[in-house]
Amino acid sequence: MLKELSSFAQVLDPEFKRIGIQPKEGLNILVKVDFADGASGARLSGIDYEIYTRRKQADNLSDFLIRCAEIQEVSWTLDFEKKPFYQKCFDLPQKGILTVSPFCFATKKKSLTGGSKYIEKDKVKINERVPRYFKKAKTLIDYEFYKYADWLQNYLYSWTTFERFLTTIDGFDKLSEDAHIILHLDLPLAIYKKAYSAYLKAYLFNRKLPSVRGESLGVSNFKNGFNEEKPFLKHQTATFLFNGSVTHEFAETIFETQKILDRNILPRPLPIFTFSDEESGAALRRTVLSLFKEEARKAPAQRKSYEQLITELYTSSTTGLSNYYLLYYQQGQIKDFDFVSRFDYYIWDEYNKRNWLEIKNVTGVLTTSKKRKKYPRLTNVFQLLDIVFMPLISHKNVQSDNILGDLKTEDFIVSTTSNSHHLTYTYLSALTYRKSIYDFVFKSKRDAIKGPAFWHMLVSTLQDDLKCRRDKQLKEKLNILFSINHFFDVNNENFNGLYMPDKLDSLTERTLLIADSFKRIPLEDEYEFAFVSGQIIDYLMSLSNSSDDSHAALEAFVQKTDVELFKQEIGRLFLKHKHEVERPANLKRNRVANLMRELMAFDKRVDLKKLYVFILAGYFSPTFFSREN
Repeated sequence: MLKELSSFAQVLDPEFKRIGIQPKEGLNILVKVDFADGASGARLSGIDYEIYTRRKQADNLSDFLIRCAEIQEVSWTLDFEKKPFYQKCFDLPQKGILTVSPFCFATKKKSLTGGSKYIEKDKVKINERVPRYFKKAKTLIDYEFYKYADWLQNYLYSWTTFERFLTTIDGFDKLSEDAHIILHLDLPLAIYKKAYSAYLKAYLFNRKLPSVRGESLGVSNFKNGFNEEKPFLKHQTATFLFNGSVTHEFAETIFETQKILDRNILPRPLPIFTFSDEESGAALRRTVLSLFKEEARKAPAQRKSYEQLITELYTSSTTGLSNYYLLYYQQGQIKDFDFVSRFDYYIWDEYNKRNWLEIKNVTGVLTTSKKRKKYPRLTNVFQLLDIVFMPLISHKNVQSDNILGDLKTEDFIVSTTSNSHHLTYTYLSALTYRKSIYDFVFKSKRDAIKGPAFWHMLVSTLQDDLKCRRDKQLKEKLNILFSINHFFDVNNENFNGLYMPDKLDSLTERTLLIADSFKRIPLEDEYEFAFVSGQIIDYLMSLSNSSDDSHAALEAFVQKTDVELFKQEIGRLFLKHKHEVERPANLKRNRVANLMRELMAFDKRVDLKKLYVFILAGYFSPTFFSREN
């Protein structure tokens, strides 16, 4: 992985590497000093400052803040919060000074006089630690640059004067305790880079190893931590001491890559095309980098999604997309890294031998305008992701661009009902299957989701929808299950070999045929029994005068495992509303009688648990009493 990331960073031009840099939040101060008369005659010639707040200014940085951000990129302490590597800090053990450059000084407001850290924690106050900091920082530079470091140290020596100056800045008193206070000397960036290069040479490795042929080797700090105090984390039988030793030049390239990734200017996931032996491969990589650069310059809300970028690349390529790495990097964590040998953009329905899938609206889902919803044809995997997979596992913050992000239980709470309910099964389904969905869609691993996984992913969440009265979501899922089960379950084993799009149409037709027939028409199989049961239960419940519009009463039926007990429960519901059914004004009473007769006469042994979705399909589909004779 490190090799691929290094190759990616090396092909980025300097302008690309500067896109998206952000200064630290807080007060940024640039100090201009005239050194024309030498170090002894140096004098302060001006001070510029600006308070930066990421939430308000992230997409509209001034030239001044960009300048400060560039300085901070080559002045900040490495691995500041990573034990045991915080010895890379120059202000131990207090860790109140956040920079390592002799030309830049940064701390937080809480470390200043009166701050919480100044009062409670620091036995040696920050102003007393300034000489110690500069003594270490000056080891990074040649003697000719001492005059700049000495001037800044002398300036901070008058700590009271420095703090008094801060209080004169408009807005300083409103800064939070965690806001940064950063002093930058107005020097060429090359001087900063030279000092920081010396710092990286000494501290970039988590552990230095013996040099080989004069070349520095060590363990990279990129996502590579080990604790010498915990022997159980060490290799006990390996033939090597440390895994993944690299050169210093390589480690710097990886460090630069990490900084770019942390800016969130690249698509997620990130395709890394590294094979450029052929001219076509090199041309594709140039096209990709140009496209990434164009999007990185835009504000986050205006950038194209990964799906849009890959669609554009795929449709413009004559050979498709193949042989690339896919990195999912989020919030400083590598969630996934894998090789994609070939990306399959379009869908192929093997069962019907066609290049599209159709979702039938068998449950009668309505749009906001009360019209019957019509689903678009699914022709590519990203439509499959948005229309099929995401409705099964998503809620609130779980979206396609955050599919491998951290899941929080509070994101799976429904508050539309009188009481808040946790979507427990949806949460568990998301935890279990989101990686499989990611592999299926983004990496074209068609074996990632087969029939059993698709069934469990969908059916397990129906309980949440029933409990939380999410009728529309439940109907959508049933439409998905019955319409495209065969795409994942080629032999339709989930339905005993039945092709469900045709079966559902026949169930509706058979229900009306039985209901309107003057002769007895027995139920042919358990699927007709389950579907008609759902229709009858829905109709009888609609006759209730109760104000409770939930589906709690349905649990008494779907929890039954014995078919005779199930029929008895339907019989009790019928007797409860018998007078309403048999009243002369009810034009559907003959339909009810016909269907009830066949339900009660059904005598085959069936597994009601396997018929659960058919009962729900009958219950939520447009019922016989809403149709004309």
